[in-house]
Amino acid sequence: MNQSEEKLAHKKEWVVNEIANHEIAKGTYSNLAVIRHTQEEFMIDFYMRTPEETTILVARVIMSPDHMERFKKAIADNLDKFKQKKASKKIKKSS
Repeated sequence: MNQSEEKLAHKKEWVVNEIANHEIAKGTYSNLAVIRHTQEEFMIDFYMRTPEETTILVARVIMSPDHMERFKKAIADNLDKFKQKKASKKIKKSS
């Protein structure tokens, strides 16, 4: 683990002061993602696939391998939290 990763591991929560124009802030829907990589970077293409089978590239994100590793962990952590919350709602409904 390098120094940057050690610092990140000790932080419990990041505060992000976000600045975005209106078009970016409203978000983009995607129901398909394709991930490619080279030795230097990862590229994630986000697509919207319509019922008519048209596939439209709506966004492309390029990351370094180190950042992709942090992104992977953040996705896994958030997915786990989502599943736990969903499971606790099911338990409450059946009680």
